[in-house]
Amino acid sequence: MVVPLSNVDQLIEYSRVALPVAREHVGGLGLYQGALLLSLSLGSQESALVATKGVLLRGVAGPLSCALEVERTLSFVELSSTAARASTREPWLSDATTSDGRDLLRLNVESLVSALISQGNA
Repeated sequence: MVVPLSNVDQLIEYSRVALPVAREHVGGLGLYQGALLLSLSLGSQESALVATKGVLLRGVAGPLSCALEVERTLSFVELSSTAARASTREPWLSDATTSDGRDLLRLNVESLVSALISQGNA
């Protein structure tokens, strides 16, 4: 999965605890450098306090800090094209092709965060 560099502040490791009634894709609350953050998870969520690796996201939720949980990071890639595709896939994912022809998924971070925040206001 590709996260646009414009949304990446830094790679971090933080403590995270799951919330018992959190909505889908909210991994829980995290603590990084003494500040709370919302931990976003696209995978399964553990219920215990865990050390979590993530991408600290830049400027996507106003004063709320958010991190996207990751298992590992690989490298920077240059995309030659992206296209939304009508499917059952989440609306914040799109197909992307790298300049060397690999097919990947591109995450629209603003769309993901916006959907989570607007669900809370409904």
